[in-house]
Amino acid sequence: IATIFRSGLESESSCVAADAEQFESHLEKALAVEDADAFNCLAGMYLHGCDGRQANAAKAREYFDKAVELGSVEAAVSLGAIFYNGIGGVAKDARRAFELYNKAAEGGSKEAWKNLAIMYSRGDGVPKSTTTAAEIMKVVFGVDASKAGNVE
Repeated sequence: IATIFRSGLESESSCVAADAEQFESHLEKALAVEDADAFNCLAGMYLHGCDGRQANAAKAREYFDKAVELGSVEAAVSLGAIFYNGIGGVAKDARRAFELYNKAAEGGSKEAWKNLAIMYSRGDGVPKSTTTAAEIMKVVFGVDASKAGNVE
């Protein structure tokens, strides 16, 4: 419900306008019951400095960690990207990124599977294996990466 009030929802039968006060109220309720999506949302707000929050990479990582702990696949992908790219003052850590992407992939994230294929093709955080990268692309995406010559 919080996300509806954050950005609004339009459909043929109804339109709910964005409402910051309602958004905050529903977000707080979701955080109180430890909803993974709420922590992921809050982390994103701190990462990007939006919805009345100042950008704060440390808080973003803290809330992404909590969301991952609570089972958010999306948070695992985001936190993996933070470690892979060294965002917000975090030292680049391909191994940690791989672990997070792997957790998200196990949870069904195609974005995480793509990132894992890229990491295998480059040997970032794992031993290089173009065979594994190609197999991921074939099984998960139905793409014959060996013919394409590149998983990226």
